Amino acid sequence: MQFFKYQGAGNDFIMFDNRAGNFSSFSSDDVASMCNRKYGIGADGIILLECDSNTPYMRYFNADGSHASFCGNGGRCFALFAHHLGLSRKCDGVALITFTADDGKHEAAIYSEDKIQISMRSVQDIYSCNSCIVLDTGVPHGVVFTPNINDCNVVEDGRKIRNDRQVNVDFVERVSDDTIRLRTYERGVEDETDACGTGAVAAAIATVISSTKTATRDFMTDFGMYEINVETKTTTLKVYFTLENTLENTLENKTVKNIILEGPATRVFEGIYK
Repeated sequence: MQFFKYQGAGNDFIMFDNRAGNFSSFSSDDVASMCNRKYGIGADGIILLECDSNTPYMRYFNADGSHASFCGNGGRCFALFAHHLGLSRKCDGVALITFTADDGKHEAAIYSEDKIQISMRSVQDIYSCNSCIVLDTGVPHGVVFTPNINDCNVVEDGRKIRNDRQVNVDFVERVSDDTIRLRTYERGVEDETDACGTGAVAAAIATVISSTKTATRDFMTDFGMYEINVETKTTTLKVYFTLENTLENTLENKTVKNIILEGPATRVFEGIYK
C-alpha cells in the first residue's frame, strides 16, 4: 500500500489516497500498528482521502485506532495532500480546495507550505466546568489557564481531566495582548503532542471570551476579527474569528463564527507499507 507522510506544526499523519475505496477495511489494530513509532511507520493519526460527490472527504483515525470527526493540523496536511494530487483550483496564485469531514465543510487556501489556512466550523454551547472552559472545535476540548505553562504536568493532569470529561485538554498561558502559549494532551494519542490545531482554536476562543471587555479589544484587528497567535512546542499558529453576542456576560450565549486556522504543513516522505 502506497502511503504519504505529512506533518503540520509537528503533528504527523499517514495519508492514503482512498478514492478507489481500497482501504475501507482498516481495523483499529491496523491503524494502531501503522502509527506505532517503533514497529510501524509512526504517526499521530491516519487520514484517508476519499470523495463525497466529487468533493474530497477527509476520514481521520487517531493513533489508537479510534475515529475522530476532525483534526486541525491534519486538515491543513489533508489540503496540501489534495493539492499534490491535483484536486485544487487556482485563484490569483493561491491554491483553493473545498473538502468535507465528519464535522462539516471546510475551505482551504494554500499560499505556501508555511501558510495554509483552513476554515473551521462555528462554535457555540461553550460552558465552564470546574477549572475548564469546554467547547467543541471539531472535537471537544477543555481549556485550562495556567500562569506558567512550563510547570504543568501535561500528561498526568491532562489524563485525569480527559478521563473525567472525555475531552482533549489544553493548558494555556497568556503571554501578551495577542499571544498565548499552548500545550495539549490529546485523547486517542493519550499523550502530549507537539501541537494541536483544534486545540489552538479552542485555546484562542477561550482566551478571548474569558477576558474582560477592555482586554478583549486588544485581540481585535481593524477589520473586526479577533487574531490570536498560538505558540506551540514547534511553531506559532494563527487563529482568526468573529464573536457574536459580545455584550452578554455568560459563556453560554457566545457564538463564534468565521474561524480560520493558519499554519504550516509539508510532505515528509512516501513509501510502501506491507
